[in-house]
Amino acid sequence: MNISIDDRPVNLISYPRAKLLATTDLFDSSSGLPSIHRLVQHLQAEILIQRPITIVADIHGKFYDLLTILSVGGELAKTRYLFLGDYVDRSQFECELYSYNPCHPFTQSSCKNVAACQTFASDEKTAYSLGTQNSLQWKFAPSQEYPTLIYKTTERTLHVDLQCLSSGEPDKLEVHGQDPKTGLYNMTLSSKCVCWNGCKG
Repeated sequence: MNISIDDRPVNLISYPRAKLLATTDLFDSSSGLPSIHRLVQHLQAEILIQRPITIVADIHGKFYDLLTILSVGGELAKTRYLFLGDYVDRSQFECELYSYNPCHPFTQSSCKNVAACQTFASDEKTAYSLGTQNSLQWKFAPSQEYPTLIYKTTERTLHVDLQCLSSGEPDKLEVHGQDPKTGLYNMTLSSKCVCWNGCKG
């Protein structure tokens, strides 16, 4: 199939509204300063979005910066956001990958004989141990029916909350990543074997 570079592959989507401002339009001729009134008029004509709106510049894959922006800007359900683009490039945090084996140590990249490892899709050589089986501690809280597994290295701490699953439900591991406030890494491991006598027989 031949497609011209002048053709639009999806014709149902209209062209963006675009009319470039000339320098004479953007700057006030008497003061030489940008004309805020003219700029506002231009943006209102170009972007048909209801106000109020929070405009967010390039993210560049900086996940924790995004979390901070959202925490300051307001809840997603109550705040209207406009993201300008460049979502995933230039950052090791653009895609974090986690591996975890509570029973047997494993080696992955520079993680050697670990229980958990953090790697990045954009950089195969970078990896961080989140703890070994020997570092494991059990934490029981009065409000928890089941314990939390805690793994530690000199720089990182991983909390794995245990959840009991009813018979017949598949085991699952939910990765919540690093908490930007506490710096702790968090996961939830759900299995029937977490239940008291759940794996009996």
